[in-house]
Amino acid sequence: MHDYKIKKTVQRVVVLTQTNASDYERFLVIFSSGESELFEFSKVDDSLTWIESEKTREHDCELRGCDFNIKLGLIVTADKNGVIRIWTHEKVFLREI
Repeated sequence: MHDYKIKKTVQRVVVLTQTNASDYERFLVIFSSGESELFEFSKVDDSLTWIESEKTREHDCELRGCDFNIKLGLIVTADKNGVIRIWTHEKVFLREI
């Protein structure tokens, strides 16, 4: 077991899987700083895993919105400065608008 210490204010948690769709649930924890972390919960062994993801394209300010399209496997984030970023389900940066 590993500790994951959160030293930031959590703004929102976005579920990235359908309930009861599999033995795993993935979710994105969004912090008020604009950063986010990806986690996966295993129903099989009752464990929570932090998934390392790209940090170079994180938002520099508070996020105002985040959504996930399960069919496309895309995450969309928008910050208070109007920057919109599109990510894969694995939180790999794709595009900025």
